[in-house]
Amino acid sequence: MNPHGKYGIGAQVAIIMDNEGGYTDHAADRGGPTNAGVTVPAWREYCADTGRNDAGRAMSSLALDEVLAFYWWWWGAPELGLKLLESPAVQLFTFDSSVLFGRVRAARWLQDTANLFGCRLVVDGVVGPRTAAAVNALEPARLVSLLYDARMYRHNLIVAKNPAQAVFAKGWKNRADRMKAMALDWARETATP
Repeated sequence: MNPHGKYGIGAQVAIIMDNEGGYTDHAADRGGPTNAGVTVPAWREYCADTGRNDAGRAMSSLALDEVLAFYWWWWGAPELGLKLLESPAVQLFTFDSSVLFGRVRAARWLQDTANLFGCRLVVDGVVGPRTAAAVNALEPARLVSLLYDARMYRHNLIVAKNPAQAVFAKGWKNRADRMKAMALDWARETATP
């Protein structure tokens, strides 16, 4: 995949940044202060993994180039396995889900969903060669639709367990709907005849 092409990592990072916006510190947000979706724990992990010395920085002070570098690092995380996935549609939806719910949960959703098709994967939260081969053998549009269902179930569960989170429900649904529509478009556009 061309990282700078229409469906590449650059395009995917731009979409995520557009979804996330800028700095926020909503009192009800369990993720705490974020800048373009970058949380304090995720920033600390990035700093530790890349040797940066500024893990304690305020999220509000992150510059655009730092956020871009963070998302390129996040996208390339081995446990998320996006490099191994052939469908840009599946990459995009999984990447967006991982930003909201973490890489392990997004990877588990891929594994659980592939298992609905009889793949018999171990659900360990790591997208390695076996998971990628199983996912790559599936029809991307069907997979994205089921990943959307898993994501919406999780959103609804969060609100059911903590009604204070309902303030975010409409935005979560709008984002999930938008990402599903975009991923389904990408699946159609990149389908091999």
